[in-house]
Amino acid sequence: IEIQGTAEGTLFPGADLDHVLILAKKGIQEFIALQKTVLG
Repeated sequence: IEIQGTAEGTLFPGADLDHVLILAKKGIQEFIALQKTVLG
């Protein structure tokens, strides 16, 4: 997974990155669980 971010005139707060990473981790966990269900 690659994350790229640029500051378009303002800083990118670390808290925003933390939130994105939490959401990404949740999505990955759900995807893995779905794969395990489908593939047995």
